[in-house]
Formats: sequence, structure tokens, C-alpha cells
Amino acid sequence: MSADPKAPPSRLVVRAPNWLGDAVMALPAMSALRDAFPGATLTVAAVPAVAPMFLEETGVRPDAVRILSTGDACRWLTVEMLWCP
Repeated sequence: MSADPKAPPSRLVVRAPNWLGDAVMALPAMSALRDAFPGATLTVAAVPAVAPMFLEETGVRPDAVRILSTGDACRWLTVEMLWCP
């Protein structure tokens, strides 16, 4: 059984840019996603240096912010919970 291709997504994950200036410039695009899919759960995945910015009051209004960090020599990304209402 496949999902309805015309149904809006129920969950979104947005990978934030690594650099603060780039992350600030990405805010309007992330806000547009929030406005386009108001019923979807929005999670922002970001490196530790920019993750706190998404906890501030912006148009993004994420449901969760997750910190990305490098785990081992293979450079796997691990995700840990930073905040979730």
C-alpha cells in the first residue's frame, strides 16, 4: 500500500548550513517551508555552532532541533536531541 503522492508531508527534516551567516540566510527558506506545510512536524538538524539559533523566535518555529556531530573516524553523523516541546 503506497502513500497518496498528493498528500502533504507530515514530517520534514531540514539540514541547516554549518556556518552562522549561511544559516541566517537560510531562515527565509525554512520559514517558507513552515508556512507551506503548517501541519507538518518540522525538525532542524544543525551543527552545535548554529543549533541554538533555531531555538530563538524566528519564522521557522521548529518542533525539534537536533545537534549533528561527527562520531568516529569514519565520519558518521550521529544525532542527539537538543530540544523538543
